[in-house]
Amino acid sequence: MPPRFHRTPPEVVAETVRETVFIDDYTFRLIRPADSDRVLDHPWCRSAYVADQYVPYWPRLWPSARMLARAVLREPWEKYPQPVRVLEVGCGLGLAGIACLARGLQVTFSDVDETALGFAAANARLNGFPTGFRTRPLSIDFADQ
Repeated sequence: MPPRFHRTPPEVVAETVRETVFIDDYTFRLIRPADSDRVLDHPWCRSAYVADQYVPYWPRLWPSARMLARAVLREPWEKYPQPVRVLEVGCGLGLAGIACLARGLQVTFSDVDETALGFAAANARLNGFPTGFRTRPLSIDFADQ
């Protein structure tokens, strides 16, 4: 069976807002959908849930993303063999991965929703990181194994 991914329809996330996130001495800017509940109310979301219980949680900046970013920023990465490569699983808007980029790490953003990957990449570029990262869609088939 070929890999299966999701792609939140562009019209559902067309209206965006910019948010500024302060973590310790770092300031990050994020673009995110203006209304994450609108995504959940869209008929596409309901059909995706019926098909394989997928719910697009990625449009919301979760407290856990802030906590992970804070931990990344405080870690003494220079003590590890370089280069340090990290995989952000379920990246959503990409805050934790962007914090990794700010510390000089190489990042792979991954998510089951390809639209989330687009937002994570755009947010990395918005924060001054045009390179040093890549995106990788995660197949939802792992849940069936």
